[in-house]
Amino acid sequence: MGTQLQSDQWNYFNHLRLAELARANGVDLAGLPGRVQAERAGVCNEDGDITATAPDGGYIYDGSHRMALYRYAKAMLYEVLSCTAVRNISDDLDRGPLKAAVLPGDLIYVQGRHIFEDILQAPANMQAVRARRSANRVEVTFDFDRREATSNSAWTGWLRGAQDIGSLVQVKTLKRGDGGKLHIIGTVIGMRNALEGLKTRTYEAGLYKSGLIRPFGGWDDEESDDIGEWDDTDAE
Repeated sequence: MGTQLQSDQWNYFNHLRLAELARANGVDLAGLPGRVQAERAGVCNEDGDITATAPDGGYIYDGSHRMALYRYAKAMLYEVLSCTAVRNISDDLDRGPLKAAVLPGDLIYVQGRHIFEDILQAPANMQAVRARRSANRVEVTFDFDRREATSNSAWTGWLRGAQDIGSLVQVKTLKRGDGGKLHIIGTVIGMRNALEGLKTRTYEAGLYKSGLIRPFGGWDDEESDDIGEWDDTDAE
């Protein structure tokens, strides 16, 4: 799974948590590709921590240092992926099996329609966002700072509204919500454009087959193939 994720088009890196994971897994930050260039560009310190900051109202990767920072952060992520297990749950959003298979601390990858909503009650120096991926009465949520978007297109587009993307998340807690929904709350490590082959299940397929899908009305943010339990909040 980790090898499949090692391709370009990453829209976001959680610099702090990524460095923590790297150190916890014994990654030698000094030897990473791009480390020297990142330090010369002034975006990381001598310990390897990313220190780049965003201009007021902007994002961290806006500037001539962008490629040096992106290369170093991506190298750090790939080293973490090479030495940790990642569970792709994109096709496994089923409440019963998933609750038994995923534990706090696990790294999971979930691909599909994510909803991004600004968090209004946030520190003034943050662009706080809550992301949500819901399907089949399973919901994955995490908060992040949009200032760590890796490009202008990510900052203005891919990390706003409703987008088909993939997110790498460290699980913090699992709990039951209203109606028996399984809620996975985590910390996002990185987000990327959707990658072909990592999600093949179409959760709304059963609704098409049953004739329940609305031809012109919009669905909300949740997909479902639980036809026996379906109601107007279960599918997009």
